[in-house]
Amino acid sequence: RQHEATLAVRGLADIVQAVLACWRSADSDRSSAYRKAHGITERPRVGVLVQELVPADAAAIAFSVDPVSSDRDTVVIDAGHGLGDAIASGTLTPDTFVVRKTDRPLRKRPVGRERPARTADQAREVADPAIALGHEHAGGVAGDCALPGPRRRRPPWRSTTPTERPEP
Repeated sequence: RQHEATLAVRGLADIVQAVLACWRSADSDRSSAYRKAHGITERPRVGVLVQELVPADAAAIAFSVDPVSSDRDTVVIDAGHGLGDAIASGTLTPDTFVVRKTDRPLRKRPVGRERPARTADQAREVADPAIALGHEHAGGVAGDCALPGPRRRRPPWRSTTPTERPEP
């Protein structure tokens, strides 16, 4: 993540401060290093999304194209307990599921975890919208979603980001 994200903000004054922190993070060392590494020379225009926090037992980031191997036939899902900010920041080692797109069998599942973040069936539920969103973007997407407990049925998607530029 290149720009600052703030969770669980309450009250107008704190929301304004969180938005300003996100805007200011465009000038951070982290953001500058990302732009330099990717050959981006123009100053970014930062849009800020303010939304209601979805309570979740776990969260996932789904990649419609394998981010390591670039395999376009699989969906990679990183899941972890909590809200997902620890997955995005790299402070948590997630449970990783790899799902083949054609018929949805798991190619890889977490091994040796005492309490995995999600089950294979829940991973497949996350894979379906990731596949559809990847088709819509004509390339790969990364999407994050909350993985609710047993009272909710479908994982609510919070955001998606293209991971590669569509071919011309």
